Amino acid sequence: MTETTAQSRPRLHTPISRAAILEILKNRSFFALWLGQLLSETGDRFRFVAVLVIVNNLTGGDPLAITLLTFTIVIPQFVLGLLGGAVTDRVNRKIVLIVSDILRGVLMLPVLLVREPGQLWIVYLCSASLEIVSVFFYPARNAVIPNITRPGQLMTANAVRQGSYVIALIAGSALAGYSIELIGTGGAIIFDSATFFFSAGAIAFMSIPPLSAAPDERVTTSELWGDMKDGLRFIGRRQDLMTILGVTAVAMLGLGAIIVLGISYLETRLNVAAQGYGNTVAAVGLGVLIGGVVVSRVVGRVLANVLVGGSLIAVGVAMIAFAGAGNYVVVLISAAIIGICLVMARAALDTFTQALVPDEMLGRVQATVQMTMAVSTALAQGMAGLLAKLLNSVENVFVLAGGITLAAGVTAILTLRDAAREMAQVARMGESE
Repeated sequence: MTETTAQSRPRLHTPISRAAILEILKNRSFFALWLGQLLSETGDRFRFVAVLVIVNNLTGGDPLAITLLTFTIVIPQFVLGLLGGAVTDRVNRKIVLIVSDILRGVLMLPVLLVREPGQLWIVYLCSASLEIVSVFFYPARNAVIPNITRPGQLMTANAVRQGSYVIALIAGSALAGYSIELIGTGGAIIFDSATFFFSAGAIAFMSIPPLSAAPDERVTTSELWGDMKDGLRFIGRRQDLMTILGVTAVAMLGLGAIIVLGISYLETRLNVAAQGYGNTVAAVGLGVLIGGVVVSRVVGRVLANVLVGGSLIAVGVAMIAFAGAGNYVVVLISAAIIGICLVMARAALDTFTQALVPDEMLGRVQATVQMTMAVSTALAQGMAGLLAKLLNSVENVFVLAGGITLAAGVTAILTLRDAAREMAQVARMGESE
């Protein structure tokens, strides 16, 4: 399969059949990236749960200790996220990806040495270090997707990529608890480390075209600082990109709340406990698979703003139904709808940025999007329990998240209309060439 250069990277997507999903997976470079990330992101959930168990056991469940752990995830994104994007737009992206994965595979191993409360600083330091490296990895990963896919595959690639992320996020979280019982927290940390090395090896097999502008051999600090400011100015001048950032932040709120509060909610409201949570996870996973097929069928027939907004509205309604479910069947249906529509919304949002942003600026924009998503997910997970106490019930948290998501969907339909038309026009121009 022929892969495009960065200069001629695909800009959008045309209507296709469900066979497009199999076709995109036949792309050697994309398949290598997809498989490596699926395994690596599953390992991330094992590590996340393992670290939570370690901190909880050594502090007696101190909420401040858990909050500090959340900050080690959020702060690097705030402080260094834009730097990661600037580097991505300056140097060989394949090298960035491989080196980042190798470093991440090493950085969490010192956590295996933690045995007593006085050593918890190692956990925080390792978690922060891993997130620092990740601010370089994720923008590079998202920026190469348009470079390794051929015309017409971009939306499908994003749908498949988002589908694997959601599966890893939910299924990995569900499996981690059971697995840690068998292999312990140390085994979970080692497994996560191994997945990073696997991902690095997979990326080594990828064929990634060079940047449209030849990367500089030497980049000064002042040049990187200027690049970051240019990136912020570029985003600030684009109302569509500002809207995308806001919608992206909202899109993961409900899912973060379900991951943290789901088991407690199902046990207290429907008395289904861990087994019911596992089935709910499976329902979301099934929805993710269906969503990947659905998005490939509707793209090109529905404007992207309607696809994003309609998907988020459906997620919001499903969240509210999930909260008010009187029986378990409603929970499963709501979970499946959330899976379907989240994949559609995230795939369309990624395609917005990849289609409308020039390649030389894409790393910085993707870094900002990734920073927004990581921070919103971490905050949702970190604040879910606190909100449940403030609102006096888990159900109220789900209703609040659903209402916010629904409002974001309406906003996306109204404010991204012009950008969606621009994308459609670019697609028509690409088809006529």
